[in-house]
Amino acid sequence: MGKIANMKLREALYEILKTQPEPYTFNEIARKFNNSELISTISFKELKAYQVKNIVNKEQSIFTNFNGYVVLKEDSKWNNLLRTYFSLIDSTRGILNVSEQEFVVTALFFTKD
Repeated sequence: MGKIANMKLREALYEILKTQPEPYTFNEIARKFNNSELISTISFKELKAYQVKNIVNKEQSIFTNFNGYVVLKEDSKWNNLLRTYFSLIDSTRGILNVSEQEFVVTALFFTKD
C-alpha cells in the first residue's frame, strides 16, 4: 500500500468508527469495511484484521486500542469507560475471581448514574 492508499484507508476507518455507537474489534472493523462502499475507493480487494491493527497502532493520535477494542481518540466517553474498566479489572486481579470481577465492575458502572 502506498502513502495515498494509507491515508484513504485511515480516513475510511475513521468514518466507520465515527458512525458506530460502540467500540469495534479489528475483525469487526475489517468486516464492516469490506461490506461497505468504502472498499471501492481503495485499491485492494479485502481488508484483513491485521491490517486494521497496523493502522491503529501507527495512527495513535487518531485511534485508541484497548485490548483489541478500537475507539477514536476524540471519543472521551468510550476512552474513559474502557480505561476505567481495564484498570478495575487489573486492580482486582488476584483478589477476586473472574466472575466476581465482572460482577463488581458491572455493579459499579450501573450504579454510577
